[in-house]
Amino acid sequence: MFTNFPQNLKSMLLIFSRIIAFEVDDVHKATQEVLQHGGTKVGEITSAEIEGVGLLTFIYLTDPEGNIIEIFSYALDVYV
Repeated sequence: MFTNFPQNLKSMLLIFSRIIAFEVDDVHKATQEVLQHGGTKVGEITSAEIEGVGLLTFIYLTDPEGNIIEIFSYALDVYV
């Protein structure tokens, strides 16, 4: 698997190929729930405006078993 990639890229691909992503209504609230149940932060909550789509808010965490999860939400742009 990934035989043509440099070793550091192979490691990164393996890490990111094992992420489970969840779309939620409230990233802040979902983050607190994960932390209260034994998860840990991998990064901080981040928001980015995606042109033509809207505001993407996300964070990477681990669940209590160490699996990496992404929690995200979109605030969609509505054009009238």
